[in-house]
Amino acid sequence: MKKIYKYKLNHSSSQPLQLPKGSSIISVTSQYGNIVLYANVQTDAKETETYDILVIGTGDEAPSKDYHFIGTIKLHEGAYMFHVFYKKEE
Repeated sequence: MKKIYKYKLNHSSSQPLQLPKGSSIISVTSQYGNIVLYANVQTDAKETETYDILVIGTGDEAPSKDYHFIGTIKLHEGAYMFHVFYKKEE
């Protein structure tokens, strides 16, 4: 069975995210001043997969081509702009 789950992200550049095997990342947005990621989660999976999530500010170094763009987040009425990428770890 699959369900949509929400994960709160840190405002730091790199962070691991464990998802059940067979899950997929859907989108990223802001909620109550936080960055949140939504994933379509395989709830009955026995194994997990690790994703490296990058949260990068405008003007920071861009990630390698191994990363996939999820979306851009505006916080504090546009005072802070973050760009979120992910890469599935091998």
